[in-house]
Amino acid sequence: MSRTCNMALCPAEAAHTLTYDYETLVAVIGPLSPEATALGHDMCAAHALRWVPPQGWELVRYRDALDGR
Repeated sequence: MSRTCNMALCPAEAAHTLTYDYETLVAVIGPLSPEATALGHDMCAAHALRWVPPQGWELVRYRDALDGR
């Protein structure tokens, strides 16, 4: 069963998962996790490319995942 994007009102299929490390203030967008978890936020490709972290946080994007490689 496919998962949908967690962003408000977005019906698109999830392609990436966003996770946070609150201790180091790092947010990571990578490939879609194998299973949905409470700590991960699934996103469609469009939202994964546009998402920005909260002020003061670092964002790590796994380019291969976002480029479809």
